[in-house]
Amino acid sequence: MRILLIHADRFSYQVKGEALRRPEPVSEERKTYSTEETLVAFCAVEEQDEENLKAVAENAAKTIVETAGMLGVKHVTLYPYAHLSPNLSSPEAGLEALKLVEENLKAEGLE
Repeated sequence: MRILLIHADRFSYQVKGEALRRPEPVSEERKTYSTEETLVAFCAVEEQDEENLKAVAENAAKTIVETAGMLGVKHVTLYPYAHLSPNLSSPEAGLEALKLVEENLKAEGLE
């Protein structure tokens, strides 16, 4: 998994269209998002990550938790960002990995 971490005063997005043939259903309220004082984790799950998604997700979460701690940030925004790798996992594996990262971050007390 490749991760680009950016400490942002503000971060927002708006869903403009579907990026996948079979996207995860997104409620209307989740189609726009805005937050302040966040660590944005742009993530690309790679093909080789599919061999052990759990370990990859744990390592990614550990890196994010350590960085958030150094910055004194309690809020993390996970953002799938395919442009970080030319060798992406399947969409299903990518979604599963990001959900595992999210679970690990919540277990560490991050929002």
